[in-house]
Amino acid sequence: MRFLFTFFVLLLCIAASGFVVVAQTNNTPFPQPTELQQGPALTNEEFVRMLYQLPARPNEVEKLIDDVRKRGIAFPLTPGLRSLVATKSGNNASLIHTLEEADRRRTNPTTVTPLPPIAESAELLEQARKATLGAAEKMPDYLVKQQITR
Repeated sequence: MRFLFTFFVLLLCIAASGFVVVAQTNNTPFPQPTELQQGPALTNEEFVRMLYQLPARPNEVEKLIDDVRKRGIAFPLTPGLRSLVATKSGNNASLIHTLEEADRRRTNPTTVTPLPPIAESAELLEQARKATLGAAEKMPDYLVKQQITR
């Protein structure tokens, strides 16, 4: 019984080490923060030019929203610009929300903390594995019987 428990804990630690190594690679379906920036941020002139094309081409709204999300904006969002966006986009809530979010990101950029090196992670995992196996050996090996009365 004790051997089976120790074997199970060891197997769990080995499986967890595989997950830690995989989690630190860039093999993820989500874009990394550095991948979101595709080209320079949209300038005010470029954004307004695209905005004025929306009444003639309403299907371009999604492209404009996508550009704002990917590239960000390089200008402050003023009340006049908000009014122009509401007028030209037909008060499109998605575009307005995306612009407000891009303005928040422009004023408060977040920096991504890099992951620790894989060697350091492996060392920490090895320490955790040794501590877990040591604790498993110190555990008492007995059965508990419980009587339940209703």
